[in-house]
Amino acid sequence: MKTNKQFGFTLIELLIVVAIIAILAALAINSYRDSVRKTRRARGVADMIALTNDFERFYTANNTYVGYWTNATLVPASRKQSPNEATVPFYTIAASNITQTTYTLTATAQVDQVNDICDGLAITQTGLKSVTEGTVGECWGTR
Repeated sequence: MKTNKQFGFTLIELLIVVAIIAILAALAINSYRDSVRKTRRARGVADMIALTNDFERFYTANNTYVGYWTNATLVPASRKQSPNEATVPFYTIAASNITQTTYTLTATAQVDQVNDICDGLAITQTGLKSVTEGTVGECWGTR
């Protein structure tokens, strides 16, 4: 008597493969989102450092920080966000404590960036960096 061999997958085997693919996809998506947030944070840090450089140039020419942040020619509204050219920024940047010799720049996370561990960054005229959450080394990239 001749027996017929059957080839193929059972439904259980197929479900196991689908479950494994779903788990791997979930891990990959979370890792991707984390990488995107880190990239956006790095851009926010770079934009803040560019502003601190501009503050220092203004101070060198005028012997004061007062007047720089409010000058729309020197600091257009697009420079008060990161990225500068974005219609929906990931950080809004504000200056406070502006005197002749001091200032503090603060970047506050917006939209999806609020899910980042480093949702608030700050830097002063002395270069002192701080964060609202996380560590300075992790958030400012100075580990």
